Amino acid sequence: MPKMTNKAVIIIAAVAVLAAAGGVTSYFLLRDRGVAAVVNGVKITEEKVAEEVSKSAAQYEAQGMALQPAQLEQVRSSVIDNLVTREVLIQESAGIEITDVEIDEKISSFQSQFDTIDAFNDALGEQGFNPESFREIISQDMKIQKLIEERVPEETSVSDEEILSFYNENPAYFTEPERIHASHILVSLEAGDDDEKKKLAKAKIERIQTELENGADFAETAMRESEGPSGPTGGDLGEFTRGQMVSAFETVAFALPEGKISGIVETQFGYHLIKVHERYPESKVPLEDVKDSIDSFLIQDKNQTNLTDFLEGLKNSAKIRIPGEKAKTAIEEV
Repeated sequence: MPKMTNKAVIIIAAVAVLAAAGGVTSYFLLRDRGVAAVVNGVKITEEKVAEEVSKSAAQYEAQGMALQPAQLEQVRSSVIDNLVTREVLIQESAGIEITDVEIDEKISSFQSQFDTIDAFNDALGEQGFNPESFREIISQDMKIQKLIEERVPEETSVSDEEILSFYNENPAYFTEPERIHASHILVSLEAGDDDEKKKLAKAKIERIQTELENGADFAETAMRESEGPSGPTGGDLGEFTRGQMVSAFETVAFALPEGKISGIVETQFGYHLIKVHERYPESKVPLEDVKDSIDSFLIQDKNQTNLTDFLEGLKNSAKIRIPGEKAKTAIEEV
């Protein structure tokens, strides 16, 4: 047998390592086939993830929004995270006792929303449940709720100092933007109107302008002459801030002094005459007017933070594996 060179030994060793790596790859691929995540040894299947992603996509589509591939991947990632969190909670709450009576009462509260038991069971079927699987979900949910009530501290109050600090540090939340109260008279135009129609509309608004200059009452004239939907109420548009009206209209309206009537303003809707009744400059909402709202928000925010910290602590203590990521790590270690 011929003596092997050092180069040959190195090549053979490299082939052996590659074969081993290939074996590890095959092992993980076989072990994790159809698995989206593993929580303390409990598998969350790709089938379950696909089912939840499909439900989410259907909700978006019902609102006229079709998700793109990148968005679907984000939804999938969120679904996996939610399912992992739920599994951690299910495992942590496994020792909590919920009586059959408690479960029956909860299910009865759902059934009472339907005319018949059959209608209730049909609704369960549409959501992918049968009475037995629904009962199991309700039991899990009630255990999780008890777990959270027992382990997550509930905040019920915040200090005046915290309220004042939030008020001072978030002025944008408590600033009333500049606004005006105005009315208008409109002689309307539509896209595609020819020059003759525009000429007639312009002549009408000029006539109305002359009547107003001669002392005619703006509201009465608007009720008689305006072609807009606000005509019957004297052209009153109520109060509005910048950004609510078309640009040409807004520019003139916010420049007008109180009680004054504008010149003729042309927009895509036609010709306008605008009258500003009152102007309200930007102002800060008094603390007393929003104190209760800030109090409720800060309590809710603290409780949400407590819950988030609790969930993160559970997940950090659990052995959670996302198959693709872990398999890759194992291969690299080989």
